[in-house]
Amino acid sequence: MRNRLTSQLLKALLNHKLKEYGKMTTLHIDTQAKHISLTANLLGETEPIDASMKYMLEESDGRTFFVPQELDCSRQWLSLLAQQMLKDNVIRFEIPSGIAATMVKILKL
Repeated sequence: MRNRLTSQLLKALLNHKLKEYGKMTTLHIDTQAKHISLTANLLGETEPIDASMKYMLEESDGRTFFVPQELDCSRQWLSLLAQQMLKDNVIRFEIPSGIAATMVKILKL
């Protein structure tokens, strides 16, 4: 139940933030396995894109960061690009306060 509610809230938040790129049609979060899977209809694409990601949450100086660990997509070129970027760089997204921070707390449970 918690994973489903978190997935629905995060899907709505991300669709609002990323609406200029397309629309996420499904989003599933497994907080125990720290795994996210999604399907999105992106502008310019004729077929939906499926993606799955392992993640971790880091805390530093009272701030929380979302850190993708592994990313696999239904487009091979996109998977290869993501793997290269994750291998060469530590990618971290700071979670802003407010609703997003509340969602991160839920993800930690």
